[in-house]
Amino acid sequence: MNAVFFHRVLASDAKSDYSDYHDPTHKELDAFLVRCKRSKHFVSSREMAEMIRCGEKPDPRVLHVSMDDGFASSLPAAEICDRHKVPLTVFVTSDVLDGYVPWFVRRVSAIARHGGVVDYNGRTYDTGDLNEATALHEDIKAEVHAHGPGEQPGALERILRDCRMSADPIPDKFRFLTPGELADLAGAGVEIGCHGATHVRLTGLSGSGLTREVRDSRRRIESAAGRAVSFFSYPDGVYDDPLMERLEKEGYEAAFSVTEVERPSLVQAIPRMVFGRYIRLG
Repeated sequence: MNAVFFHRVLASDAKSDYSDYHDPTHKELDAFLVRCKRSKHFVSSREMAEMIRCGEKPDPRVLHVSMDDGFASSLPAAEICDRHKVPLTVFVTSDVLDGYVPWFVRRVSAIARHGGVVDYNGRTYDTGDLNEATALHEDIKAEVHAHGPGEQPGALERILRDCRMSADPIPDKFRFLTPGELADLAGAGVEIGCHGATHVRLTGLSGSGLTREVRDSRRRIESAAGRAVSFFSYPDGVYDDPLMERLEKEGYEAAFSVTEVERPSLVQAIPRMVFGRYIRLG
């Protein structure tokens, strides 16, 4: 049993910057599904969870497909999957439904639109180069995550200012779903899951902060989607035992992570491989 995920699907075949190389185009997703249908059996989140819960022997022919964050390009992705009769789960960060832009989007947008040399922490990065832009992406991410959740947006803005980068305006390719679009997805039969409220890492959170991320976010998504939300995706794929226990108490049927491991064993930590890596291994 395998699971693959991505964040966006790109309308253009011409990938314009480093951020575009980590997600499929419409044509790439279509070709991927056509190829996989020859040897794979696609399953929904509920089917995947039930297989694991029942202790079924891992089957490499089984494949689960999902998207994280709740970008508006989930809409054409859902149309492509529906055309091939492939179940799709879209995990939504609830606050984006009300206009919130997560700091990670501002980071990606700033690097993508810069297109030149950046000096950061004593190192020079050429943001026009795929590998160097990706390295800057990861180094900024590590520094921001060294701060508490409430301090992370401010930390990013200081980094961008010091590096003379700007995330404004955010390109349309990073637009998120509106509540109405989310309702349309759910009405079309797409499984809607929760990806937290603000996309902060949840390990170490407690009290009202964690409640907002795993309970209040779910209620907001359910309100917009018009149906129950039973599955969760960990922001950045990061989880620990207390977090898994909390999700079980909240009544989530399963939760999905991100890992190099191909075959799942825990229903509260089902590993998924990012689209690009899954393609390379396949």
